Amino acid sequence: MHIHSKNLNSAVASRPGRSGLVALSSFFAQGFRRWQKRRVIETLQQLSDRQLEDIGIARNEIPRVAEGLFARAGDSRHASSGSSGPVR
Repeated sequence: MHIHSKNLNSAVASRPGRSGLVALSSFFAQGFRRWQKRRVIETLQQLSDRQLEDIGIARNEIPRVAEGLFARAGDSRHASSGSSGPVR
């Protein structure tokens, strides 16, 4: 066996299978969600207190609101305090 074919065989053997692709896809999706959440936080922080009040958010609630927007369905770690009313 030549050195080149040996490298090719190990490269083929190390290619991710379906589960590897799912893990890679999940990794990128999580990174994208984190990026989106940071952008939401940055955007809300740029609003004036009056603008935040108009949409029903206090400045100290921005991180929690952003987290709630990107929480996965059924993920109890991100569930609100149980009230189904407005954010305020």
